[in-house]
Amino acid sequence: MNKAILHVLDFVSGVFVFSEKEMDVSNEHVFKFLEKHVQRSLQDAGRKEGRFLEESEMWRMIVEYVNGELDFITLSQVVANQMHDNISNSSLPVSTDVLVADVLLDDRKYLCMLFFENKTAFTHNVISDEYGVRGEIVKHYSILPGATQKLSEYAIVCLDDFSICFAEKKRNIDGKDTFVLSERILMCASSLSTKEAVKMVNKIVAEVTDEFGGDATKTLTKAKAYIAENLEESETLDPIDLGRNVFSGNETMMEEFESKAKEYGFPEVVKVDRDYVKRSVHVHKIKTDMGIEITIPNTCFNNPEYVEFVNNEDGTISINLKNIGKITNR
Repeated sequence: MNKAILHVLDFVSGVFVFSEKEMDVSNEHVFKFLEKHVQRSLQDAGRKEGRFLEESEMWRMIVEYVNGELDFITLSQVVANQMHDNISNSSLPVSTDVLVADVLLDDRKYLCMLFFENKTAFTHNVISDEYGVRGEIVKHYSILPGATQKLSEYAIVCLDDFSICFAEKKRNIDGKDTFVLSERILMCASSLSTKEAVKMVNKIVAEVTDEFGGDATKTLTKAKAYIAENLEESETLDPIDLGRNVFSGNETMMEEFESKAKEYGFPEVVKVDRDYVKRSVHVHKIKTDMGIEITIPNTCFNNPEYVEFVNNEDGTISINLKNIGKITNR
């Protein structure tokens, strides 16, 4: 952690502090707090990857910072001011602390912009007066997210190649839902996050299956199996190849899948986070119309020795679980 600075945008009290000095990153508690948030953000499966647009003013300033033409504090104040101006114009201003840090990770330098939405919480307050000492409970409006909490908004710029990973939220500004971070501050183009890509693939597979009267449970399982197997060799996801694999033998359904993938704007190739995908596709979750939920490992799902789906004459479905050695009640 080379440098860090914190700016306060408190829309509850109307106090806005644009710091003129850096934080003491040698403080162990401060260092660990920042380290946890940076690491969690870099490992976030919901993060998007992006590149600055040519007209990006933020890109120009970051280049100047790297070249020693712009100082760290001034750059951070620009980020904080831009966030302040946009939140001020939103329909629901939320107090947000802006932390900018210069960090070194695996011999690569990054500029981190972390946006901490303030939370409301209760804490104690000790009062001493002529009647003695007493404890009171007070409401605090400026609590930062804990080190284990995921941030909903951040941007991390690699200072070697100026690639960006970020997460953001929409804000209603002048009556329009806007991605402030990517559209107004960074000015960058972005790709789908791993989480968004997996969710979109599952949605398209289910839609195509339902339109043709198929069993979405089976096709979604095939899609998960394809993604899991593909990850053994590659860190990218090809949606067209997935559709051909899931709907092999049915040219019409394959074409419909490709059509919907284009309609939803799914890119030809998506880079995915292996760790997240492994966690998300290793099990299949089923929920019935009666509210019964079952979680089945994908290794067992298509094996009739363990799981069997039976279509009954009355149109209902029975699920048979077989060869169970032990049941644990939770």
